[in-house]
Amino acid sequence: MYRSVGVIGAGSFGTVIANVIAEKHPVWLYTRSSERCEEMTRTRQHLGHPLLDNIRVTDHLASLIERCRVLFPVVPSETFRSTIRQMARYLSAEHIIIHASKGFDLGESEAQLYEPNALLSKEEVCTLSKVVEAESSVIRVGCLSGPNLAHEIAEGKPAATIIASRFEEVIHIGQRVLRNNRFLVYGSRDVVGVELCGVLKNVMAMACGVIEGLRLGDNAKALLISRG
Repeated sequence: MYRSVGVIGAGSFGTVIANVIAEKHPVWLYTRSSERCEEMTRTRQHLGHPLLDNIRVTDHLASLIERCRVLFPVVPSETFRSTIRQMARYLSAEHIIIHASKGFDLGESEAQLYEPNALLSKEEVCTLSKVVEAESSVIRVGCLSGPNLAHEIAEGKPAATIIASRFEEVIHIGQRVLRNNRFLVYGSRDVVGVELCGVLKNVMAMACGVIEGLRLGDNAKALLISRG
């Protein structure tokens, strides 16, 4: 069904996601650096992760998009919009995008965050799924989020994630592409909720660190996590 699956972004998590997919499907993994592309192709390793034989590394974004109908952008949120804009000229309504980036797009409002008592309206904050819809012709969009530490997934330790989309087809394709006996993939129609949790969990993580530093105990930590 899938000629190949494309992963855009060869960071730590992007490389791990490429390996998970490559257990069942051919993968094209994009890095914008030609030097890095050459090195990964030669050594078959990146950031301490070996690359499965089913992965081909490329620095040609247009070729990847032409070959792959299902695409997983895994890039930092601050470069997400520019990446989608770069992809947009090669995308069509036939493509499916499931992004695995966590964060918001603030556009020109980002500079306001450094002003005293800065407040942003909800109109100034854009989720990354909305960025895909605004900047490209892709209709079937989803997001991947979860407590996914790249090094543990790479080591084969059990983990789970969630794919959220308005389209059941996107959820089912994402599950079929990613799921194995060590990596469970849930589905959700609550795209906004999943994207918000992917960002706001970092606030809870920092608060847990404060509780740990103040030695307030596991009860306080459990309370914070449960209510959060």
